[in-house]
Amino acid sequence: MKLVREHIDEKFTEKSDPIEDLEIGIFQPRIFTNIDDGAEFMLKALPAILKKDKIPEDILKPRIQEIDPHYSFNPEYFAPILKYVKKYISTKPIDSLWVRSAILSALVLQLRNMGYPKKIYEKFEDESDPIKDMGIGAISFGKKWKALKKKYKGDENLLWKNWKEYLHSFVGKTIEGKVYGHITGNLYGPNHKKFKIKSYETFDITEGNITFWSIDGYSYRINKDELYRIS
Repeated sequence: MKLVREHIDEKFTEKSDPIEDLEIGIFQPRIFTNIDDGAEFMLKALPAILKKDKIPEDILKPRIQEIDPHYSFNPEYFAPILKYVKKYISTKPIDSLWVRSAILSALVLQLRNMGYPKKIYEKFEDESDPIKDMGIGAISFGKKWKALKKKYKGDENLLWKNWKEYLHSFVGKTIEGKVYGHITGNLYGPNHKKFKIKSYETFDITEGNITFWSIDGYSYRINKDELYRIS
């Protein structure tokens, strides 16, 4: 027994995790052929992955109708969850980050159906919009558009020039608020998104519609009647 004890002790280092090192429990490779099965397993494994006694009440961001895991989980919890998925989870017949992301999206949906986040966020009322409620650093593209139309009434060239210059000033900045996804001419949403602006597109001189492109290549249509936070 002494030899066995010494052999096991050698397996651990000062900075190691005994459960991970011995691959006991959830810390071993797992293969899933069904997204829902993967989500169900992740739900049960969350406390161990996050090193908590139970699922944290604030694991998800409040009142955001979104299942994209990158935007739904609070960052402090998403980092270890993503690390675990990349290290231990694989899928068949196709193994890809997209499929594993779909498992996390299904997990988010399960958590929301269970009532997460469970903490009370007093600043936000039911069915409210966090950007509007907080009202901090929020801008309205619609108000700016109307102001420019009034200022340059009768001169479409100056209106268009100043409108484009205004939009160009946001390139490289981060925008947060309700947007519509824009794929091959079809709109979906709205969803609450936060992304860094790479470029913009504006069209229709009578309306001044706006599409922003994110640095990861996605395009989003802006609702001029909404408020957006810029940072």
